[in-house]
Amino acid sequence: MVSIRGEFEMNTLQVIYGDTKINLPAGTELSDIKVAMEENFPELKNASVSVEGNVIKFEAKAGTKGATNMENLKVIYGDTKIDLPAGTELTDIKVAMEENFPELKNASVSVNGNEVVFTAKAGTKGAGEMENLKVVYGDTKIDLPAGTELADIKVAMEENFPELKNADVTVNGNEVVFQAKAGTKGADQLDVVYGDTKIQVPATTDIAQLKVAMEENFPELKNANVTVDGSTVTFSAKAGTKGN
Repeated sequence: MVSIRGEFEMNTLQVIYGDTKINLPAGTELSDIKVAMEENFPELKNASVSVEGNVIKFEAKAGTKGATNMENLKVIYGDTKIDLPAGTELTDIKVAMEENFPELKNASVSVNGNEVVFTAKAGTKGAGEMENLKVVYGDTKIDLPAGTELADIKVAMEENFPELKNADVTVNGNEVVFQAKAGTKGADQLDVVYGDTKIQVPATTDIAQLKVAMEENFPELKNANVTVDGSTVTFSAKAGTKGN
């Protein structure tokens, strides 16, 4: 492969591309020169080449000149501006932009000269920022990336709030609002009541185990009366046993 250097020799070829002038040995094959120029200047792929004596002129096709300069392909998204080589494929740019800005999935893309402008579809702009997807449940508000799948949000919320199993979920813009179904809010706990004593235990607690635990803490509750009303479990010591 030819090495492009600015050497001056008695017998040379002068390769010209815009303001770039390169001297090469006169015996250098034109095909090798083309390959070398394309490697150094990608916009010269399929370039126009003219030979006049020992002068070889390269000219990039319309719309590609200057593509090797990083500043000559500008990718624009709102206030974000990114310089890329013009030889970068549009499909690759779309993939990269979507990875960095999830809201650009299926974005509108317009190409104007050396500018590639991305516009998020209505209702999605800014969705890639952590604060732009708000999950709301009562007084609880959680910020998540907008790219988070609703199914994953439901699973996570259910794990943290068991009463949200089969919850009502509404999506309003960037807000995802969870609401426990009637009769289930707080269902992750049982209220155990014994006189003035109120204890909260997991809803999955077995009543038999609960009786054993209460009896250990309050011996007078041996053979106690136990009533269950929804999520409330009420213990009452039998007459003559309270305080024993």
